[in-house]
Amino acid sequence: MNLGIIVIIASYLILLIFIALVIGFLLYGLSKIRQTQMHIWEKSLCLAFYLLPTLECMSQCGPSVLSNYAWIRTLYRISIKPLVIIYSDYPIIGFLIFLLSYLLFVKGIIKVKRIVRFHVSQALIIYIVNSILGVLMSTMPDSLLMGWFGQMCIDILFILTNGCILYSCYKVIQGEWTRIPIISEAAKVQVQDGEGDKR
Repeated sequence: MNLGIIVIIASYLILLIFIALVIGFLLYGLSKIRQTQMHIWEKSLCLAFYLLPTLECMSQCGPSVLSNYAWIRTLYRISIKPLVIIYSDYPIIGFLIFLLSYLLFVKGIIKVKRIVRFHVSQALIIYIVNSILGVLMSTMPDSLLMGWFGQMCIDILFILTNGCILYSCYKVIQGEWTRIPIISEAAKVQVQDGEGDKR
């Protein structure tokens, strides 16, 4: 068989396994939702901030991933296509949202609970990491980026970013802290000073 066909089949299998795991975790989490100290408006606020790295990921990786996976393209058209178009046309919007979110929520100008500040900080860190990796990949030569290595890098960035976002949203719904190895630690460092902590 051709190497390209093997890579495509392996990519589909990995994505199917990943989707099955995500659906399993979400179903398990929804069945175990318990009463927490987070109010519904705080959970909604945290979930809304995870939209920023999602838009960044779709603007960085979207054209390549959407052309290869029809089922992702269908979900994309149904859900966030208009937002991604606006976000891509006006990239300053993402930067302004980042600055305002950091100043208002992470640094504590608006008084919210520490867990809300943590999730906002984590969403911003995922956004920064995705932006930096997207810029680094865009500087790669076109011959390398259009090959299987470049496509694999884009797919991995897409899967990791959306995996972190889905896991974080799952933990927000549960009202808990996340444990993403480096990202969560960096978010905890940003909010550990206690300013803006409302109990």
